[in-house]
Amino acid sequence: MYISLLPKKQSKRPSRNYHLDCTKFHPDKVVEDEKAEAEKKFVEISKAYKVLTDSEARMIFDETGHPDGKQAFQLGLALPKWLVEEGNSAVVLLFYTLIFGIGMPVMVARWWSKAKHMTKNKIENETMALFYRDIKESMSFKSLVDVLSKSTEFISLTVDGTAAEYEKLSGQIQTAMEETTVHRFDHLKKVTSKDFTAVASYRASLLIYAHLVRVFPEDPVLLEVQRRVIERCSILTNGMLQIVTARHWLSTTTAIIELSQV
Repeated sequence: MYISLLPKKQSKRPSRNYHLDCTKFHPDKVVEDEKAEAEKKFVEISKAYKVLTDSEARMIFDETGHPDGKQAFQLGLALPKWLVEEGNSAVVLLFYTLIFGIGMPVMVARWWSKAKHMTKNKIENETMALFYRDIKESMSFKSLVDVLSKSTEFISLTVDGTAAEYEKLSGQIQTAMEETTVHRFDHLKKVTSKDFTAVASYRASLLIYAHLVRVFPEDPVLLEVQRRVIERCSILTNGMLQIVTARHWLSTTTAIIELSQV
């Protein structure tokens, strides 16, 4: 634009070049084909002349960067051509219906269904209720492991793995317990399925004890299950701690901290 080229020293009087340009680009002095472009340039030259000769127009230009003052600001959104073509309206409507009418509500419903059954620490409400009911002021190390093994989370985590592999692991754990010199295992009896009413709890206890005595399943599937169970235990023991610390049970708190660190 012409105005953007104006030096400030020309602000007091119009330049001779602008008068020449006005004559050159006057719409009445150009051929018909160039008339539209000439009109556009003539308007710009006229605005430039006004800025040079009118102090108020100059002030507006200095403040806003445009002789007409503040200009409207528009933003556009670039969309793929196929999205706005008339023939694709049904496809676009179907797409938005699937995404926003079905997909998102289903995702939100699934999230809410899962979230409402869990605490803010990502522990099942049923598990926290179990801890609240079964954890006592004075508990042995094995009793704490038994309570931990009954967590609802382990029902889905211990599905993989065969019964034969779990029984094989049970024998390995018993051998390791008999050989260990760690005091917490001195008087532990063999972990059997009779100690639990649910298969998932029995399996979880085996995997936890295997971790405690550093026995690693030979079956890669069972090894992965053990990894997931132990990973979940770190979260569950925090939930146990919340309950016992609120009740000020020192001995049980110490035992749970010890369990969470091995």
